[in-house]
Amino acid sequence: MSAEGGGGWFVFGLGIVGALGGGYALARSMRPARARAEGGELRAASAVAPMPAASAAPVVPPRPAPQPAPQPGKPAPAARPGAWVPPLVRWTGPIVPEVPAGAPRAPLTRSTVGHRGVVREAPEALLAQARAAARDPSITLDELAGARLAASEYGGGSLVELAAIIDTEANRAQAAGRSLFDSLTRGAGFGRQGQGSKRPASTRLDPEFRHLWAARAVLVGMARGIARGAVAFFNPAVMDATHAAWAAGRGSIPTSCDALGLLELWSFDRPRLGDAACPFDSTKTGPVTRAWVGPIQDVDPWRLMLMKPAKTGAEHFGAYVAAGKEIAKGRALVAATQKGTV
Repeated sequence: MSAEGGGGWFVFGLGIVGALGGGYALARSMRPARARAEGGELRAASAVAPMPAASAAPVVPPRPAPQPAPQPGKPAPAARPGAWVPPLVRWTGPIVPEVPAGAPRAPLTRSTVGHRGVVREAPEALLAQARAAARDPSITLDELAGARLAASEYGGGSLVELAAIIDTEANRAQAAGRSLFDSLTRGAGFGRQGQGSKRPASTRLDPEFRHLWAARAVLVGMARGIARGAVAFFNPAVMDATHAAWAAGRGSIPTSCDALGLLELWSFDRPRLGDAACPFDSTKTGPVTRAWVGPIQDVDPWRLMLMKPAKTGAEHFGAYVAAGKEIAKGRALVAATQKGTV
């Protein structure tokens, strides 16, 4: 686990850090974070509102010195005449501080997975492991759940991507009036998404310190809102691979959407023609429409597509077109790589 980004942060005492809460969603350009090799089980789903602040602890991201608000980013190039797309501005919202030097490198927990992808160990036992490994007795179940979520859904992502996934699920939890832990486990403990339970996302894999760091940055408020109000997320690369496996007779999901199919399904709430997501009726639009949140620094939309609620109209359709172009770019890169031209 390598340290992310650069620069120094002013570290204050625990009492000051505890006051962060939801009040320091700082508008400052986020530092680059190198994405590691992709891992995890990015599938989908999530909804909007701030979470209560987590308790302060020695590993709480330190408070940065106040900075003036940045100027808005440059609009995206205008589309060709006749195919106008409203510009999507690159967003530079809340921040995730760099992982401190000397942070633990090994996984914070050692869990085993049993039938139907359920983690055998009790959450409380894993919490004790994480507290010991991180040398922090104040880690909460919400923070551990967020860390396991990030490790399982896109463990090799940048710090910003990890925080965006956690922030999206925090939105869902807040909307349901649940804690993040309760929302992610639904009384069934940690484990795979679904699999006979109502888990909205996977918490199957053991987290590293960087996953815990991203979770705490969201839960103390420093990175809250980093997903720009996203209520759902998916990995276009994974969706394409899953669909290709199904089409070749190797997949276990009988009606798997590819990336563009899922984008259309979620953007326009297409009525399903069966029990699964695909196929769907592309001639009708449902009431729960969503739109891509737009480009965010250090978030690769080919690996993490964040979707927010949106009413139909020019802006909604423009976001749909822009998201489709990002998927097309990702597919072109995969094709070029397979041909050895990259």
